[in-house]
Amino acid sequence: MKCRKCNEDKPDAGFGHCFECLSSPKVSDSKDSEWNAECIKWRGKVLTGSKAHYCWDWDGLPVDETCAEFGCCSCYSEEEQIVTTSV
Repeated sequence: MKCRKCNEDKPDAGFGHCFECLSSPKVSDSKDSEWNAECIKWRGKVLTGSKAHYCWDWDGLPVDETCAEFGCCSCYSEEEQIVTTSV
């Protein structure tokens, strides 16, 4: 299965994205339109936080520090979550 983000054939691809793309922070690139569309579909707005990413813990859902799911996300350390959400 090809990953929709990196367009590579990877055996661990799921939910349209490979594990590597799901677990890495969202990077601004030519794929922004896909990110924007997925954010609108699932969130009703484009997520623009500094920790915006496709979260493997939430089945590839777009997540950033403004989302309730971020507090349960294991993509960032507990310290990063506390500092980010308390600002």
